[in-house]
Amino acid sequence: MRGKFFLLFLIFFSMLAPVQVSAQKVKLHNFREARNFLKNNKKGEVDKIIKKLTPADSIEKKYLNGMINQYSIEQSNVNVYWGTKVDTANVFKTVYSMYDNFYASYPYIKDRSLYANPVIAAFRRYQSNLGIGGNYFIAHKDYEQAYKFYDIFLRLKDEQLISAPDTLLKKVYGNAVIAANLSNRYDDVVRLANEALHLGYNTEDIDIQLCAVLRKMNRTEEWVSALKQSIKRHPEQFAFYGMLIDYYLQENHADDAMVLADDLVKTDSTNYLNCFVKGYVCLHTHDLDNSQHWLEKSYAINPSYVPVLSSLGFCTIKQAEKMENSITHFPFTPEEKEEINGVYRKAQGYLENCRKLAPKDKAQWVDSLWKVYYKLNEGDKLDEIEKLME
Repeated sequence: MRGKFFLLFLIFFSMLAPVQVSAQKVKLHNFREARNFLKNNKKGEVDKIIKKLTPADSIEKKYLNGMINQYSIEQSNVNVYWGTKVDTANVFKTVYSMYDNFYASYPYIKDRSLYANPVIAAFRRYQSNLGIGGNYFIAHKDYEQAYKFYDIFLRLKDEQLISAPDTLLKKVYGNAVIAANLSNRYDDVVRLANEALHLGYNTEDIDIQLCAVLRKMNRTEEWVSALKQSIKRHPEQFAFYGMLIDYYLQENHADDAMVLADDLVKTDSTNYLNCFVKGYVCLHTHDLDNSQHWLEKSYAINPSYVPVLSSLGFCTIKQAEKMENSITHFPFTPEEKEEINGVYRKAQGYLENCRKLAPKDKAQWVDSLWKVYYKLNEGDKLDEIEKLME
C-alpha cells in the first residue's frame, strides 16, 4: 500500500515539476556557446543546441530563439545595406518573434547582468520596428498580425522595458485601436481606447473607434456617454453629433436631438457645424423651411463642407416635391412646371458641387442627383448616374 502511495506521489510531483521549473529563475547554460556560434555565422549549430533542449528547458529555448531572431534581423540589415532584396514581411515577422521570445524568457532569467541587459538593449534598439511593422501589416490588411506588434510594444512600455515619446505613443495607441477593431478584438478596443484617453491621447480616431465598437457591442449607455464625451473633446467633428442625433431620431427621441442642436446654435450660431447640426435635425423632423434656413446659413459660412451640400440638395428636392404635392390639378401649367424645375435646378447645383468635392463618396450625392436628373429629364446625365449606381 505504501508503495502505491509513493508511486502516486511521484506521478503527482512529476506533473508539478514543469510548473516549478518555469516559475523560478533559470540559468542559460548554452548562452556563451550559442553567442560564439552566431558571431561566427554558424546559426545551424545553435539550431542543433535548441533541438536537444527538453520542455523543461523551454525558457532557454525561447531565449536562444530570440538570439537567432536578432541575428537574422542583423543579417537582413546587412543585406539591405548592400542592396540585396529582402522579404519585408518575413523580416518584420522575425522582429516580432525576437520580441516575443525575449519577452517570454525575460522574467525568468537568473543572471540579470549577463543575460537580461542584452535583452533590454535589443528591446530598445529595435522598438521603432514594432510600430513600423504594425503599420506595414495594416497597409497589407493583415490586422491580426498588426495588432500583435502594437500590443507587445505597449506591454513593453507598461513594464518600462522601452521608453517612447508621447507623440509616438499617441500614434501607437491610435493604430492599436484600429488594428484591434479590424481584427474583431472589441474588448481590446475598449480597453486600449480608455487607457489612451486616460493618458491624454485623445485623438479623433481613438474616439471614433471606441464609439463604433461600443455600438457594435450593444453597450448603449456607454456608447451614448462616449459620444457626449467625444463631442466635448472634438467639437469640430460632425461624426459624433451625427451618430448621437441619428440614435435620438431612430429611438423617437427627437426632442433630445433638438435640445442638442439648439444648445449648439445658442453657443455659437456663426459656427458652420452648429448651424449644420440644427439644419440636419430639422430636416429629419420634416421642418423643411427651418432646415433650409440653417443649412443655407452653414453653407454661407463654409461652402466647401460636403455634408451641408448633400443635405441642402436633399432638402431642396423635398421642397420641390412639396410644391408638386400641393398642386391638385394635372398636368401642371407651364408656369408651375418652370417654378418646380427651378427648385430642382437649385438642388442640382448643390449636388453637382458636392460630387465635385467628394467624387468617391457617392453616398453623399448619387441617389439625390439621380432624382434631380430624372425630374429634369436629363437623359445622358441620368444614364451616367445609373451606371454609377450599379
